[in-house]
Amino acid sequence: MLNRKVRTFLLATSHIQDCYQQAEKLLKNSIFLIIFITFQVHSYGQNLDGLYIWSGEIKGPKTDYGIVEIKIDSDSTYTQTDFSGYKADFDDRENKWNRIVRSGKIKKDGGFYLLTEIGNRKNWHLVKIRRNKLVIYGYKKKRNGKLKKVKGIELKKASW
Repeated sequence: MLNRKVRTFLLATSHIQDCYQQAEKLLKNSIFLIIFITFQVHSYGQNLDGLYIWSGEIKGPKTDYGIVEIKIDSDSTYTQTDFSGYKADFDDRENKWNRIVRSGKIKKDGGFYLLTEIGNRKNWHLVKIRRNKLVIYGYKKKRNGKLKKVKGIELKKASW
């Protein structure tokens, strides 16, 4: 009887030691896996930094051409500069064209990014950033009164 209890105890302790060794291996592997995943998450992603530019004809009483520049910085901020004027004055746009500068913060929202102006939270853009372009989306009211997301202008990436 005593011999049987000793054998059962020894089997139980060896089983506990095996479980402990397996848990130790699993913990070492999971620590490696956690470090690896963390590194991958931080190293993967789009490089949003850069200058995105759109230029084209616009209709207005004092303008016939416009340029939109959005510069995205690594600290999740952006600066948007809108130029508008006559195409004939393109070379001297710093002096003769209307210039509007806005800056704000970038926030990820699903597959899109929200560019929200600092100081005016009502002024924002819904954008999708691809490899070499930034697409600004807008909303159009449907017949039933609901809003539909529509693609707006595409800004090409000017700097890497």
